[in-house]
Amino acid sequence: GFFSVDENTVCTWNTNNEVNGIGRQATAAAHSCLAYNSTDSAGTISSMFDADNLPIILMKVKPSRVSATDDIFVGLGNVVAGQAASPSEGIFFTNDNGTEWKGGTKTSGSAAQEVSCGVTVSTTTYSMLKIEVRSTTDVRFYVDGDNSTGGVNYKYCGKVTTGIPTEALSAMMMMATTNAAGM
Repeated sequence: GFFSVDENTVCTWNTNNEVNGIGRQATAAAHSCLAYNSTDSAGTISSMFDADNLPIILMKVKPSRVSATDDIFVGLGNVVAGQAASPSEGIFFTNDNGTEWKGGTKTSGSAAQEVSCGVTVSTTTYSMLKIEVRSTTDVRFYVDGDNSTGGVNYKYCGKVTTGIPTEALSAMMMMATTNAAGM
């Protein structure tokens, strides 16, 4: 599969550096956007990540906005259309209506289980996010809030031991905003 953006017409996706996996996602005011692993059929998810296979997910992210009206979800999920809430099944990083990174899991639509990283989401430098699935009862989260100098220096956010999905998931990058300027 490959990354695909949902079919929402207010979303744009620019892969100006496909070789290195760098892309830009944008949404108009008061909308959400999603990029996910897909097949060549619109709206069809490629769910290749299963907690039993112990994936390690690395993502480098720099949002243009972050506030109580801007939400980010990056990691693994089961959604094929952008939404303002976390996926019903997922292992991900989020700002959760705030300005700091949190690691989270969610299963069967239950409340997300989260650990706070205590690291501000930067809009000027890239954050390096790492999710390490050690078992179906142990997911660990790490973040480097600014890896522009000095290499990658992860801060351990903590681990989640409950609410970890057992179904196969797709890589995802999702954002939602209610801000008039979009995101």
